[in-house]
Amino acid sequence: MRSLLILKDLWDTMHEDIPPVVHAEQRGVWNKKQEDAHSLIHLSCERDQARLCANARTGIQAWEILSARYASNNITNVMRLEEAFGQARKSREQNMEQCIGQVSALATQLNSVGVEVSDNRIAHRILNGLGQEFMN
Repeated sequence: MRSLLILKDLWDTMHEDIPPVVHAEQRGVWNKKQEDAHSLIHLSCERDQARLCANARTGIQAWEILSARYASNNITNVMRLEEAFGQARKSREQNMEQCIGQVSALATQLNSVGVEVSDNRIAHRILNGLGQEFMN
C-alpha cells in the first residue's frame, strides 16, 4: 500500500492531517491529495479491511487504522511463518516438486514480511525435510 501511495505521489499526505501550507491554492491541492489517498486506500482494501477503516474521514486516518491493526499482527505472523518453515517436511502424498513448492512459498511469505530467507536456508530446509527414503 505504501508503495502505491508513493507511486501516486500521495505518501506525503500520510504524515499530517493538516497541510503544512498557508495559501488557499496549496491547501486545495493538499485536500485533493488527501481525498485521493483515502479513496486509493479504501479501494485497495479487502472487504474486512474496508470495514475497519469505514469511519475514517481522511487518508491518514485510514492508514493509521490499518497500520495499527496489521503492525500488531506482524510479529505473530512472522513467528507462525517461521514455525511452518522450520517444520516443513515432504509428506508421503507429496512429490518432490510439491515439497519444493511448499518450502519456496513459505520462504516467499517470510521475505514479504521482512525476513530474509537465503537460498542456502531453503536448500537446507528441503534436504532436512525429505525423510528416511532419501537418506541413502
